[in-house]
Amino acid sequence: MIKLCCKKIILLVIICSLAAAVHGCSPGLRDTDKIRPGMKLLAEGRKTQALKSFDAAIDESNNDSELCIAIGELLFAEGYKSESIPYIKRAINSPMGKTDGAEYRLRNAVLYTTLGDVYYGLRDVKDAENAYRQAICLNKDSAGTYNNWGYMYADLGLKLDDALRLTSRAVELEPGNGMYMDSLGWAYFKLRDHRKVVDILAAAVKLMPSSTDIRYHLGMAYESVGNKKSASVEYTKALAIAPSNAYARARLSALR
Repeated sequence: MIKLCCKKIILLVIICSLAAAVHGCSPGLRDTDKIRPGMKLLAEGRKTQALKSFDAAIDESNNDSELCIAIGELLFAEGYKSESIPYIKRAINSPMGKTDGAEYRLRNAVLYTTLGDVYYGLRDVKDAENAYRQAICLNKDSAGTYNNWGYMYADLGLKLDDALRLTSRAVELEPGNGMYMDSLGWAYFKLRDHRKVVDILAAAVKLMPSSTDIRYHLGMAYESVGNKKSASVEYTKALAIAPSNAYARARLSALR
């Protein structure tokens, strides 16, 4: 459990980073101040009052889409996944979101991908699929959407051929992205093409050597081909990066 003061800092970083991704800039101090009362109420466990505060802030800002996005991401980060959905949809349906221009099509593609990620977190596959599909309609070259959509299938063990197709497209669009390479490897892992998995995840580790998740996946891949020594090495490295990685710790204990 993160201490409250650290949590606030993390949430402010989330707000700024998402706004930068969608708008190309960070929200100003005044925008952040608008939702501080709601953040405080949320931290106190007063969800209903917090939501009312957030709604009031949005109304006062004439349905500012940036605030909607920030609040949606904040709620999701705090574990209020279903509560975040209306705010993301409100951003999509804001006057800015309805503008029919290339910039706003790309903007809404990001938002629909975020919405898909929320539904995936709720294990609502049908609505996640619809959101990802909307994102691709708006931006057919959205590597992030292909990746997240495909990884959802691989993670849940669903439509594995589609998982492979989607993650392959993500890697095709951004071959230097280690996370996308990892998703592709995980799709192959679920399809039990274990020899190919090792090569792909080893390449992903080279791209992102400090990722505990990718090293854990590579360890799983080595285990699947009977290479327990290399698997132990990867689990050990995953734990050196993130000692809290319970999955890597469990697998390493099992091997020992």
